[in-house]
Amino acid sequence: MSRLPILIAIAIGIVVVACAPRNAETTTSATPPPTLPFPPAPVSPEGPLDDATTALLDDIWSGLPDAVTADGVRALGESDDARISWLIADLLRFAGAGDLLDAAQEALLSLTGVEFSSFGMWVSVTDHLIAWDTPAPPGYLDYKRRLFTAVDERWDFVFAEPNDLELRYLSWGGASTTGLPVTPTRALVAVSPRSMTRR
Repeated sequence: MSRLPILIAIAIGIVVVACAPRNAETTTSATPPPTLPFPPAPVSPEGPLDDATTALLDDIWSGLPDAVTADGVRALGESDDARISWLIADLLRFAGAGDLLDAAQEALLSLTGVEFSSFGMWVSVTDHLIAWDTPAPPGYLDYKRRLFTAVDERWDFVFAEPNDLELRYLSWGGASTTGLPVTPTRALVAVSPRSMTRR
């Protein structure tokens, strides 16, 4: 008797089994979405900034936008207050390469324990601060308003009080001046920031 019919039957059986749907548990179980491997969040203090940090910020902010010093930014790393990282991130949005970038890198290492690459640092720092839900420092609205309006005064109405915007997530979108009238829907792309001088 030929074995061919038997082999054909076995082959058909294998195909049917392979094509059969998996059990309900396998088909309905959800695969958890991937997550980025962010390190543990730095501990953020509560309450007002200490007097030394406040004085240092006032000194740095008095030089906006063109005379912010690398030494001043570097000294922010000695504040031992991770909330200050948001202000450094805001400064980075308008800073190019150079001493100011290096100083920010050193300060952020001290504040967060993370050594950020100088390439795309603003994006990486912001991603980490958002992932950690790092709180903003006291007075953040005023510091951010002074920075952004020093670059372009048309930002001013964005920071009007009372203000219920999540200011930590607000930043310049990277577009140059369009020449169109500034309206609320265009405000975040209608500015033309200047790079701050690195010293």
